[in-house]
Amino acid sequence: MPVVTLTTDWGIRDHYAAAFKGRLLSHIPGVQVVDISHSISPFDVLQASYILQNAYHHFPQGTIHYSGIKGKANTPPELLIVECEGHFFVGTDSGLFSLVLGDKPKKIFVMAGNSHFNTATWGLLVLDCLKRLSQNEQPSGFAEERAGISQVFYPQPMVNADSIRATVIFVDEFENLVLNVNEELFERTRSQRGFHIEMKRVSPPVSKISHWYSEVEEGELLALFNRDGYLEIALNRSNASGLLGIQLYDTVTILFQ
Repeated sequence: MPVVTLTTDWGIRDHYAAAFKGRLLSHIPGVQVVDISHSISPFDVLQASYILQNAYHHFPQGTIHYSGIKGKANTPPELLIVECEGHFFVGTDSGLFSLVLGDKPKKIFVMAGNSHFNTATWGLLVLDCLKRLSQNEQPSGFAEERAGISQVFYPQPMVNADSIRATVIFVDEFENLVLNVNEELFERTRSQRGFHIEMKRVSPPVSKISHWYSEVEEGELLALFNRDGYLEIALNRSNASGLLGIQLYDTVTILFQ
C-alpha cells in the first residue's frame, strides 16, 4: 500500500489541502495520505526543512514525500524527484531537499514543464509523478536524471573554546525555541565545564540542562535537548518566544566556564 506524505504552506483554513488529498485518493488506488504539516509559513523553506528532516525517517522505505513549498518566485516549472535512503522526495527545486538531505547519497531526476504551465496543469504533472512512484515505477523511466539541486544552508553556530553563538532555527507550536546546537556539539565544546545561556532581556541565565519540562515550576525557564537532539529553550506550560521576545533567527549565546 503506497504512502504519500504532504508538507505544505497551504494552511488548514482553505480547501487546498483537502482538495489535493481528494485527488490523490481518486487517482491512486489504496494510497495512504499522511499530513506532516500544512502550517509552514508561506514560502519558508528553512521552516519546512526542519519539520520534514525530523519526520521523514520515521516512515517506511518506499514512502513518497511531497512538498508543496514553492520557494523562489522564479523557480522554473519543473518537478524534482530525489531518491535517498529508500525514500522519494518530490517538489520544486527550492533548496528544500538540500537542507533535508545534506550530503547523503542521492539520485536526482526532473520532470520538466513548459512555458504554458499554469496551476491546473502543474497539479496534473504532480499527480502523474506521484501515481507513477506509487505504482513502483522507477524515476529513470519517466524523468531525466540531473547532476545536482539548488543549495540552501542553515545558519551555522559560531563556536570557539569558551562559547557557542547559536541561532533560533525553529519556533514550535508551543513557542519553544529550537537552537542550531545538537547535544554532541554542546557536550564537546562544554568539556565537562559549567555553562550559562544568555538571552536578551532574560535574567538570570539558564545554567542547567533539564530532562523534562516539569522539572521546573510552571512559567519558569529551562533548557533541554528535544526529541530530535537539538537544544531547546522553553517556559514550562507557557510560550517562550512571545514572553521573552525572542524570534526566529535571533541569536543566543552559550558561555562555558
